[in-house]
Amino acid sequence: MINQIRSCPACRSQVSRRASRCPHCGRPMFRSVWPVVLLIVAVVGILWLVFAGVGQAAKERAIQEQREANSLQDYDRAMKRATGN
Repeated sequence: MINQIRSCPACRSQVSRRASRCPHCGRPMFRSVWPVVLLIVAVVGILWLVFAGVGQAAKERAIQEQREANSLQDYDRAMKRATGN
């Protein structure tokens, strides 16, 4: 079971983790936001990597198709020159 008690930073009294304020001194008890921030950064980073990879693959495919089209055009020109058409 996770420790359900923590210390108040202001008065050092024991306070429940569910409490929004210290019952002794009234100081607001904030939860740490770092786990949430790290989770958001991780998700955004993973999504960026996935979509950047998809975009890169599409660019590479388009470049390859263009190269193939250029090769076919060059072949057609060479054949027309060779046959005299």
